[in-house]
This record gives sequence, structure tokens and C-alpha cells, in this order.
Amino acid sequence: MQVLRIPVIRLIVAFAAIASLLATSPASAVPRCGTFEIVPIPAITSHLAAFDDGTVWAIGGSASNPATPVLRHFDGNAWSEQSLPAEADGFAFSTSGSTPDGDAWFAATRAYSVYEIRVLFMRVRGGGVDRIDTFLYPSSINTPGAPVDIAASSADDVWVLTASGDVIHFNGTSWQPMDVPPVYSPDQRLYPKAIYAAAPNDVWTVGYGGSGRATYIGYTQHWDGSSWTKVSTPFDGQDQTFLLDIDGSGSNDIWVAGHSNYSQDILLHWDGGAWTQAQGPASGAAMSKIMTMEPGNAWAMPYSLSAGDTFYYWNGAAWSEGARFDLPNAVTISWHDVAKAGACDTWAVGAYYDGTAYQPLAARLMPGDVQAQAEVLVGAIDVTRVRASSRSYYGKAVVTILDRDLAPVAGAAVSGDFSGPTNESLAVTTGVDGRAVFSSAVVRRPSGNWCFTIADVSASGAIYSETLNMESSDCEAGGGGKQR
Repeated sequence: MQVLRIPVIRLIVAFAAIASLLATSPASAVPRCGTFEIVPIPAITSHLAAFDDGTVWAIGGSASNPATPVLRHFDGNAWSEQSLPAEADGFAFSTSGSTPDGDAWFAATRAYSVYEIRVLFMRVRGGGVDRIDTFLYPSSINTPGAPVDIAASSADDVWVLTASGDVIHFNGTSWQPMDVPPVYSPDQRLYPKAIYAAAPNDVWTVGYGGSGRATYIGYTQHWDGSSWTKVSTPFDGQDQTFLLDIDGSGSNDIWVAGHSNYSQDILLHWDGGAWTQAQGPASGAAMSKIMTMEPGNAWAMPYSLSAGDTFYYWNGAAWSEGARFDLPNAVTISWHDVAKAGACDTWAVGAYYDGTAYQPLAARLMPGDVQAQAEVLVGAIDVTRVRASSRSYYGKAVVTILDRDLAPVAGAAVSGDFSGPTNESLAVTTGVDGRAVFSSAVVRRPSGNWCFTIADVSASGAIYSETLNMESSDCEAGGGGKQR
């Protein structure tokens, strides 16, 4: 094994497999229309609503005094500020939403008593605030009532999810509270997070909770126009699963974003019949926000970011790392809110910490040329048994990493796991020939065959495309027949 060990027949199969994938992928994948770019914003902004005419309404700190909240407006070219109405004095804004008709809604709360809070709903229509509703709403330590998310299918169908798990509905004239059955009972602890309204009789909420004090199990609930029901997901019964956001382009194209134990992404899709889990990129970052513009066009945002981390993009066939933000002075990045205005116009606002203070941050997806992301894949895995002494052996795995053109990739970090006579996890960097050579621990008279499974591949300036892999695992031939 002194040369690149891909036999001729295997190489032909490899080319055929790649050609097949490249030929079939575009049929199901939707070309990306543009990319996110950092754009100026006067001050830190927390809640926003974006529209298809290019305008945005938002709540944030004043540019001259960040501690003073203002209503911020983007007219398509520049930002301006308006003072909030006097009725909003003393209220803390908690969420925002928009209607397809062009209305922006903002929700806020103010303390009132041990068992009640005062809730404010503010509508922006045309050039400014045109409606404010305030009323008392039940709230306590165990059953908080603050609004956490707003969704709407029309100007006459606006839904607000509260921290207690109940909802408040606006029918175009007035607001009506609606009790939602407990997800987990008895003694549930619930953390509702997001709501999506496809139609007046098709509304979803997501969150997490459980009957125990430290139990966090993700859930989805659905309103069919007459009743609320809990809908099963692949994560039913699994603790430490956090469903944080939901959005859709219609009743049969809905995405949920979240994470498992703060470390692994959760991406669920509803096709009109069931929730299914989608595989995220190899980086597996915890997700917290999602925007679904149309089938084959969705973006997911990480729970928290270090400088250089990415947004995920769904093209109808697979999730990939879609937008990278390189802020030289950023230590951490936090995205506060996202809003979609159209198929290729979306916003994200937040802040980044530069080591001294938090600075305003905004990014916008707009049409434009998209530079293709380089991809790497596993071209081959070959596992053999190597004699170390008269009766001792070790497992050897040679992994070949290739780019999309099937050229060897040098300097790629490859990690994987041996199983069989030994169980161990190892990491090796590929050489100039694109090969990473793994050696297990030496075993005297080993029982069984060694197998090796790829865990992850990381290459500078490229993403690891597992769907293009020609092999993901391999075992030595039965009975130790592949000894060397």
C-alpha cells in the first residue's frame, strides 16, 4: 500500500457515484438567490418586522441614547427614529411580528401585581403607530403571561403566544385570550418559544418542558380551527431537546429549529403529514432561529455564535453552511431577531461583543452572485489488520479525502472511531496524497474484526458534504483475511 489505494474498478464506481449525485441534485435543489451581508444599523435593535416593499419597522435603543427605546424605521435606503407613544412608557418590549398585508405588531409588558401584568399590543400601519391595546393579563412566577412571539396569516388573524403556553388572538377588531391544553401534566413546567400561523385554522406552537423540575422535552402543538392537540415529533420523550423557533411558507412546508443539550442542531420539517428530522451540516451547531421563505429556501441561525460561525441554508435537498460572518473585533455574536420580507430579502439583527462593549449588528439577505462553497467528501476507507509481533495485531484504516472534482485534499482534519477488538476515537490530518492513516492499539490475539467509521471531516475553506461520501465506514475482511 505505497500508493493511493483506490483500485481502478473502485475509482470508476466513485466517479459514477459522484456523477449521479451531481446530475440528480439540481433537480431537487433550489439555487440560492443571494447571500447575507453585514449592513449598517444606528444602534442595537431587538425586535423587527420586514416587508416586501423593502421597508422595516423595529424596536431598539436610540442612536443618541441607547438606554431609551425608540421605534426605528428603514425606508429602503436609510434608518430613522420615532419616539414611542406615551402609552408605551414603562413597558418592556418582548417580541414582534408582521402580517402579509403590511402591518407590524409589537408586544410589551409592565408589572402590575403579584398575579397580573399589563400587556401592550402596538400596531404600526402606514407611516407610524395607528393602534395600541392595553389590558391586564394573568401572570405569576409559576405561570408567566408575557408575550413571547407573534404570528399572523392576515391583518384579521394575528396570534400571540404567551410564556404560559396560552395564546391571545386578534380578529381584526379585538383581542381574545384562548386557553391551550397542558402539554405535560400534571405539574407541567412549560417554556413556549414560538408560533406560526399558516391560516386561521392552521396554527402551530413549539417549545419545551416536562412534568419534572429539570425535564426539558421539545413539543409541537397544533390548532385546527376547533381544538389544540400535541403532535408527535421524532424527539418525543427525549430529555434535553429544545425546540426554539418555527416558521413556514405554507401548511405543507414548515421548519422547526432547536438543539439537543446546547450542542447539536435539531431541524424538523412538516410536509403536511408528519414531522421528520433533517440532517444538518457536519458542524452540528445548536440552532435558535429559522426563516422559511418557500420550499427549498430556508435559513437557520445558531443559538450563539463565535466570530466566523455560520448560518445554515436549506436548498430543498440538504442543509449546508450558507453565510459566514467575519467580524475582526467580535468575541461573540448574538442574534436577537430575524424577519423575512420575501424569497430573497430577509433581515437579522443583534449585537456583537468586542471585548469591551456590545456593538449593533445587522445582516441582510439580498439578491446577488453566490460564490460556490468548496466541498470535501470521503472517497474511500480501507481497513486491514497489521501484524505487530508473532501473535499481536492492530487495526489500520486508510481514509482518502477528495474534493468535488475527486482531487486529493491535503491538510483535512479527519476523525473517526475504531470498533471490534478495540473501541477508540482518533483524529488524523491528511497528507499531500489526501490520505489519513489511523492505527488502533495493539491487541494480542484479537477477537473479531476491526471496523472504522467516519465521525467528521474539516477542511479549511470547504464544507464536509456527507451526502457525497462514497464510503462512511469499512470493516476488515471476515476472519482477518485482510491481514498485512
